[in-house]
Amino acid sequence: MDWTKVKYFFKLIRVEHTLFMLPFVYIGAFLAANTIPNTRLLILITLALFSGRVIAMTGNRVLDAEFDKKNARTMHWPIASGKITKKEGYGIILIFTLLFFFIVYLINFTAFILSFVTIPVFLIYSLLKRYTWLSHVGLGIVEGIVPVGGWIAVTGNVYTLLSLPIVLTFLIAVLWLTGFDILYAIQDVSFDKKENLKSIPARFGVEKSIYISFFVHFAMGILITYFYFIYTNYFMLISIVLIWILILTEHLIVGKTHLERINIAFFHVNVAIGFVFLISVVGSVIINIHIL
Repeated sequence: MDWTKVKYFFKLIRVEHTLFMLPFVYIGAFLAANTIPNTRLLILITLALFSGRVIAMTGNRVLDAEFDKKNARTMHWPIASGKITKKEGYGIILIFTLLFFFIVYLINFTAFILSFVTIPVFLIYSLLKRYTWLSHVGLGIVEGIVPVGGWIAVTGNVYTLLSLPIVLTFLIAVLWLTGFDILYAIQDVSFDKKENLKSIPARFGVEKSIYISFFVHFAMGILITYFYFIYTNYFMLISIVLIWILILTEHLIVGKTHLERINIAFFHVNVAIGFVFLISVVGSVIINIHIL
């Protein structure tokens, strides 16, 4: 085995970024179960999430390879630099797609059927930046699919997706990632304009994009606050207050004059928001179990 390729594989998929999605798949599962899901199911949805993310990340890198080669920020990434070839990238996508299908088949048949819709969404969103400055919303929808997947893994029933908790969680996930992806895209605003790639920073400028991102995250905070009316306990209330503090902190960290801090907001504050939301849901579910 070529261990150098293994090292570049983990650099390619940025495995540490899975921390952004993990809380939301568990949130969907706990909301659906309204109790603690069984260990086997939690392991399967974790593996499904990991394999799905490998597909999405590798697909993005393969499809954007020609742009990444020209961008100073991304030219050293494994596929852009040739350390992993496009052919190898397609091989990774194929292997993990088959693995994803197998895992969701073990979860339940509904999840297996829906996986044939999910995979194209994972791949197509990478192309949106070529056509619309709303591409950030496309990435947000990919994130929104994550808690829906956790919900379906537990219920196996698409009709329950109209339940208020999962509708709110889907919208929260969409807004959460959309808002941050707008900030993240500021790093490439000059490159995007040069290559005629579409993004909110390229369309509206850096300053307006910061305000748009804050508005999106403010809307997310409002939806999270509504969870207090679903789980009316002090644990949820404290978690919501902490999430609001984190939202404000994220935007104060970046601001208009500290754009170099975007990665700090990305790696630390956003992960914290996701896990605080997860803890608030898990804690509230456990409290309800004891009350009942």
